Amino acid sequence: MNNSGTVSIGNPFLSAATTAQAASLSNTTAGTIRLQGIATGTANQATLAIAGAAPSSVAGTLAVGGDADLVFGSGAITGIGSGAQLALSGRRRGSRSAPGRRARR
Repeated sequence: MNNSGTVSIGNPFLSAATTAQAASLSNTTAGTIRLQGIATGTANQATLAIAGAAPSSVAGTLAVGGDADLVFGSGAITGIGSGAQLALSGRRRGSRSAPGRRARR
């Protein structure tokens, strides 16, 4: 997924789990990715599943809130680029690399 605009996946009122999948992720400095799941701890989670490796650093804006996960096939985000924003909020938020392994936030 190459993004230089705005991508929003899910919302705080999901009535079912929502998953978007992509082979890789490239977010430009102008790009915004918002991943939002329901906040009440149900199974109605928003997930962006990237089959490839995590970028080494965040570019643009990446916001993960509520019951939401950003999952990578391997690697982990280890930095935040100049002018970039990483926002994590809510009960279950974050990113994982490889199935079942949650990256440190």
